[in-house]
Amino acid sequence: MLKVTDLSVKRGDNIVLENVNFNVHEHKLISLVGPSGCGKSTLLHSIIGFVKPLKGLVELHGKDLINIPIEKRSIGIVFQDNTLFPNLSVRENIEYGISTWEKGHRDNRVNELLDLVGLRAHESKLPHELSGGEKQRVAIIRALAPQPKLLLMDESFSSLDPVLRHKLREEVKEILKSLSMTCILVTHDRDEAMNFSDEVIVLNDGRVQQYGTPSEIYLRPANQFVAQFFGSGNIVAENCPSKLREGYYHKVEISDEGEVETIVVRKVFSNGFFYYDLQIPNSQTRFNHIACAHDFALEERVKVDLCEAWSFLDS
Repeated sequence: MLKVTDLSVKRGDNIVLENVNFNVHEHKLISLVGPSGCGKSTLLHSIIGFVKPLKGLVELHGKDLINIPIEKRSIGIVFQDNTLFPNLSVRENIEYGISTWEKGHRDNRVNELLDLVGLRAHESKLPHELSGGEKQRVAIIRALAPQPKLLLMDESFSSLDPVLRHKLREEVKEILKSLSMTCILVTHDRDEAMNFSDEVIVLNDGRVQQYGTPSEIYLRPANQFVAQFFGSGNIVAENCPSKLREGYYHKVEISDEGEVETIVVRKVFSNGFFYYDLQIPNSQTRFNHIACAHDFALEERVKVDLCEAWSFLDS
């Protein structure tokens, strides 16, 4: 459906994106994830047309979009800030992008979308009369009103508090699935990418590091960056005193039956569990964010049981 080929973007003297390649299949929810400044938003803006690439192709259903005006690309976008028109009602905001439609058709489309997100009773309100979650729901259905072929979401949940963010993300996922929409969500949140998406694109330094399902990327990272950013980052390097196999360990459990001794160097309590950072004695090797219900003391020695190592060097 969407094909990006050898896309490069330059801003000033800096190459922001370099030879980016990927294909997005129809009706899939995709997360574009990576650290701040890696080029995620620039890639999204290149797809919709806000940014002119240095070179490369962006094709939607086989049509090259590079020289097509933004309004004719059949792509919707939702930003981090909902950017609703403050002087227009909820209904008027949604109608804005379909103002040329015949009135009966336009009314039916707006009613359908308001019902979809449960906001029919709020259609006459102005944006300042809505909660943060309600504003973002309106922004999303406003982008969906013209029936775009592709929806882009640029950090669209990040301005919400954690509880509302999780709730709205699940609601939006269900809505997009019910509409068979194709969507790319930009996020720097690993958990959000895993929970929202069918597939994930991991970006760093303007290049695609890996593209696959959340489980593929978490269990079999393509390189050390992906292992550290998207996975738990539990990497055993060569020359470790414990004689462990070099590689990435996605599953590390504290267990009396474990064969590797570690020392508790950090602990945090959250959601009913203690989360520990554990270090192998006389080594720089650490296992991070290991969950356990038992309360261990700092500097206490505990044993861990490890899954079989995945070596991205062999992938």
